[in-house]
Amino acid sequence: MDSKFESENCGHEIIDSLHTHLRNGIFRTSLTDGILYANNALMDMHGYASLAEIQSIPHRALYVHGETYEYLMDKILKEKLIIDHRVLYKRKNGRQFWGLLTCKLLTRNGEPMLEGSIQDISELVKAEETLAETKRASEKLTLEFERFIYSASHDIRSPISSIQGLINIMKMEFQDMNAMNLVDLMSVSINRLDRFVKAIVTFAQNSKQEIKLTHIDFQEILDTVLNQLKQHLSFPKVSVFSEVDNRIPFFTDRFRLRIVLYNVLKNAFDYSDEKKHNPIIAIQIRTLPEKAVIEIVDNGIGIAPVHKEKVFSMFYRGSELSTGSGMGLYTAHDAVIRLGGTITLNSDYGIGTTIRIEFPNTDKGRLMIKKMSMKYRH
Repeated sequence: MDSKFESENCGHEIIDSLHTHLRNGIFRTSLTDGILYANNALMDMHGYASLAEIQSIPHRALYVHGETYEYLMDKILKEKLIIDHRVLYKRKNGRQFWGLLTCKLLTRNGEPMLEGSIQDISELVKAEETLAETKRASEKLTLEFERFIYSASHDIRSPISSIQGLINIMKMEFQDMNAMNLVDLMSVSINRLDRFVKAIVTFAQNSKQEIKLTHIDFQEILDTVLNQLKQHLSFPKVSVFSEVDNRIPFFTDRFRLRIVLYNVLKNAFDYSDEKKHNPIIAIQIRTLPEKAVIEIVDNGIGIAPVHKEKVFSMFYRGSELSTGSGMGLYTAHDAVIRLGGTITLNSDYGIGTTIRIEFPNTDKGRLMIKKMSMKYRH
């Protein structure tokens, strides 16, 4: 008997302790007589010093909006239970706070009552509002960025193209050497601006364009990229060797793969060492069931140790010889990451650079490999 009494007494002590120290507000309300019980947390939330003080006001006075109270009373009378409903409550001093209400309708001694809890979620709501505002600002910034890119690719490049055309005419018309030198300087500057605008547009397209998985012919893409680079001043002076083994089907985003190959190879041409007897760029591409591996090796000027960690940073130029936008390797790195791949760089200053890129094969590629394997078995 004593043991049973002690157990019940211990249970009451635990309940009393929870009600006293719990951070959630706990209440019992009579539909006719108002608030019957409130723990310390509930009184603190609403700013009342004692149970008697909070009992002296109507239950609906705790709500900022009377219609919310009416709605909740109607809902609980119909459904008997409310779980995690957000409510805007009012403190004694008039300040507002958000609470998460869970409440149940039950009967005590034949009288209907409400018992439940309130969790103060004001900080959570504030954080959500901040996040929503940040999202709206981000969407606005994205829209403005897209407008800028459209402007860059049309409104800015159009006058650049016109100026380039006029410069070409001036080169044909002028005979004076001093004037020709000035025209050449103009040409260098406008071409540099044109490359920068193109780099910005490419970066934006890489950032916004959805990934489209297609079957990749590495040889065809490499030939296309090298053909684009034939206009590079160093192209005729560098021996290019390539080895492509893409017998294993491989799927990835063609657009981003071209971005990567173009920018990495352009960088190799940019920093080729013409002082060396035979400047070379060696390209090896091979596809495996799980990935594609690309290695680009050159014997160019190399990269000093102080610059190695920064070469993939935006607008970074690691040499005084650089005439680029500082966007090439940054965009290439970003494209590789978006495709779930890796890009690593090893370089010895004065000797050369090796860049290794790995792209994961997609489910499409692995499925095609499986089908081919089954076909050959039969």
